[in-house]
Amino acid sequence: MDCRRCAGFMQKQILMDHMNESGEVFIRAWRCINCGEVLDPMIMQNRKCMPEPIYDKARMRITKGISVREVKVSVSS
Repeated sequence: MDCRRCAGFMQKQILMDHMNESGEVFIRAWRCINCGEVLDPMIMQNRKCMPEPIYDKARMRITKGISVREVKVSVSS
């Protein structure tokens, strides 16, 4: 399995979860050995429920123009 974040190698691991609502202490998850991304069943379920972002409705960025002046430097010897 390849990591979605960095395309690195994902390795199966058993991790300890203290905040799990189902009462399980140990969970099986995939962990990327390059970037550390962790995927467990709960993370995968939450990512499926998230809607895709709507790029056409995003706000436009306002940038301020920067003026650049030419500076002449005279070198005296």
